[in-house]
Amino acid sequence: MDHHAKIGTFLIATLALLALILVYLVGRELTVRPPSASSGTGRMSPVPGEPSQEKIEVDRGSGLEVFVSPFSAPEARPLTESNDLLTRQWNEEGLALYTKGEYEAAADRFGKALDRSPGNSVLRENLAHAKGSRGWQLIESGRYQDALFSFQEALNLGVEDADFYMGMGLIYYRLKQEDRAIEMLKTVILQRSDYAQPYKLLGEIYSMRDEMDMAVGYLENAAELDPSDRELAQRLAKAQRERKTQGAFQQEATLHFTVKFEGREERDVAAQIIDLLEEAYREIGQALSAFPQAPITVILYSNQQFRDVTLTPSWSQGLFDGKIRLPIEGSGKDPTLLKKVVDHEYAHAVIYDLCKGRIPTWLNEGIALNLEGDNTAQWESVLLNQIKQDQNLIPLKNLHGSFMGFPDDRAALAYAESYSATQYLMDRYGLYRIKELLLALARESSFEAAFENQFLVAYTEFERDWLRQIERRAHEGT
Repeated sequence: MDHHAKIGTFLIATLALLALILVYLVGRELTVRPPSASSGTGRMSPVPGEPSQEKIEVDRGSGLEVFVSPFSAPEARPLTESNDLLTRQWNEEGLALYTKGEYEAAADRFGKALDRSPGNSVLRENLAHAKGSRGWQLIESGRYQDALFSFQEALNLGVEDADFYMGMGLIYYRLKQEDRAIEMLKTVILQRSDYAQPYKLLGEIYSMRDEMDMAVGYLENAAELDPSDRELAQRLAKAQRERKTQGAFQQEATLHFTVKFEGREERDVAAQIIDLLEEAYREIGQALSAFPQAPITVILYSNQQFRDVTLTPSWSQGLFDGKIRLPIEGSGKDPTLLKKVVDHEYAHAVIYDLCKGRIPTWLNEGIALNLEGDNTAQWESVLLNQIKQDQNLIPLKNLHGSFMGFPDDRAALAYAESYSATQYLMDRYGLYRIKELLLALARESSFEAAFENQFLVAYTEFERDWLRQIERRAHEGT
C-alpha cells in the first residue's frame, strides 16, 4: 500500500470510530430528576433484541456542548527540493510516525529536519501540523494546558491554520474561560467562514450564558453550513423554543444564581426557590467540598412550558442541561418534594463542574439522589421487588447512557439501581473518594481505569459485590 493510501485508510478508520462516539454523545445531553419510585418495575436487562455493550464508553466532552466534529489531521508532505540526505531521512521518519498518529514523535523528527533546513516551508508546515495534531490528541486526554502549549507552538511557526484556533477555542470553553473561547472561535470564522464548527460552539456558549438571540443566530449560521447535522438541528430548535418562551421573563440575581421566571405571580415561588438554591449551595457544597464559581442560571416554567422547551418525558420533575430548569406549577403544595428537586438538580450542576460531564449516567444520578436526602426505602423496594419476581437488573455498563428514552417502569428501575450502587460505593469509600473520582474523570479517558485507580478494585468486581449485597437482602426479606 502506498503512502497516500495508508493515510486514507487511517483517516477513514478514525472517522468511523469517532462517528460511533458521536452517536453515543447525542444520547447524553440531558440530566433529569427521576420519576417517583412508585412508578413500578419491569423486566429491563437483558432486554430481548437489545445489543450488549462490551466496551464501556463515557462522554468525552462536557456532555452538554454541541458536538464538535472529529479532528482530521491534515496531510503532511514529502520533501521534493532538498538534497540533504539526513534532512530527507528525518522527514520520511516523521511522515511514517505522523501517519500512525504518533504526532509527538513525528514533531521531533520534523523539528530535527527543520533545524538543518530552516528555510524549508514544507518542513515548517509539517512540524506545525504535527504540533497541532498533538494538541487535539491532548484535548482527548483532558490535558488542556499541554494542548494549549502545543497549539501555540504550531502558531509560532508562522503557519496559520483554523484548526489550531478551533482547538484553543474548545479548550477555553471547557475551562470556562468563555471570553477567550469566543475570541478564538471568531478568529476561526475570519479564516474559514464556511466552517460550521465555530458557529456551533459559539451558539452553545451564548446559550449557556442565556443570551438566546446570539445563541440562535450562531446556531442558524451553523445549520446553514451543515444542514445534515441532526443534533445541531435539535439544538437550534431547542434554542428557538427557549428564546420564544422566556422572551418576557423577569429575573432575580444572587451571588451564586440567576433565576428567571415569567411574571409577578411567580415572584413568591421564585423567592422560595432562591432560598432553597442558596441552602443547596451551602449543604451540597459542604458535602462535596465544591462550590462552583460562575453563577448558575435557573429557569422556572409552567408545567407546559417545561415540556415544550425541554421535550423531557412525562416522569421528569426537573432538568439540568447547563442550566437548571424547573416546572413550578403546584410546587407550593409539597415543599419537601420541591427541596428534593432543587437539591437534585443543583447536585448535577456541581457534579458537572467537577468532572466536566465525563461521568456515567448511573453515577451522576446516583450521587444526586443520595445528596437530595434519604431515599433508601423507596428505591430499595423497587430493586427487591424486581429480584423477588426473578426479574434481572440492568448491568451498570448499560446505564452509562441517557435514561431519557425509558418508559416509567424502566426509568424507575434505572434510578433505583443508580441510587443503590452509588450508596454502596459511598458506604465503602466515602463521599470524598467519590469526589476524587469525579476530578479524575475530568482528565481520564477511561471510566474503568479511573475507577480502578481510585478504589483499587475492578469496576466489574465492584458491581458483583454490590449485586450480591442486594440479592442477599432480597432473600433475607422473603
